[in-house]
Amino acid sequence: MSLKKTLPEKIMKLRKEFPDNKLRVFAMDECRLGLMPIFRYIWSPKGTRPIVDIYPRYKWFYVFSAVELTTGDNFSLICDGVCLEMMQYWLNEFSKTLKEDEICLLILDGAGWHNEKGLKIPKNIILLFQPPYSPECNPAERLWTWIKERLANKIFKDLNELKSSTINIINDLDKYKSILKSWLCYHWWLEAQI
Repeated sequence: MSLKKTLPEKIMKLRKEFPDNKLRVFAMDECRLGLMPIFRYIWSPKGTRPIVDIYPRYKWFYVFSAVELTTGDNFSLICDGVCLEMMQYWLNEFSKTLKEDEICLLILDGAGWHNEKGLKIPKNIILLFQPPYSPECNPAERLWTWIKERLANKIFKDLNELKSSTINIINDLDKYKSILKSWLCYHWWLEAQI
């Protein structure tokens, strides 16, 4: 069943189930970032080709992020891998950012570490899985384009330098809440919350 159809139904159901709580809806996803350079086109004088030094290395880390599309609020953590333990840690930390009277509907894909049996979902978070093979349903996917564009055409000497740059980008996301709202939010997502 389409997320466009199930999202409004789920939101109405949760508002009835938790009438005294503020319902917040976040989209969540993970992205792998590594030392393989991200190249984009650049300008160069006519008749010349730009020269780019590369030093490919196969080391990486993951960014776990959630974005509330109606406000631009976001929460991210950098993790060394994707597994049940990392997902549990992320969920626990994200749960702490919610106020006592808030319930979060967290929309995410069906990755194995999102729905393993050992995962303990905090009481203030409710998971809603998007349909299989439908990354276009998850607005959080577009956040990776935002982050990667700021890392493009740069060569990092090591993973720590890349992590440091990524942390700076993540910390700056709060400055761009209105842009994130307009860029990430799908019209049917907004309509579902009215």
